Amino acid sequence: MFVAVYRTSILSLGVDEEEAINQALCILKGLSNEESTHIASHLQIRPITEQACNQIIYKESISLKVINGEVGSL
Repeated sequence: MFVAVYRTSILSLGVDEEEAINQALCILKGLSNEESTHIASHLQIRPITEQACNQIIYKESISLKVINGEVGSL
């Protein structure tokens, strides 16, 4: 699983990097061209642990950290 992140906000989850990017870009379509270009250029795509993914899906808020380049839960 992969997560698309802009600053401290998770924009999307995907089974692979391409899906996470495509879902994030769909969200940006409603913004102005300038805003969407800025956010798209600053997106970070990172692998995410299964535990962290499940916590995102099933809980309203959690704390995440990056360990060795992978997003995990605290």
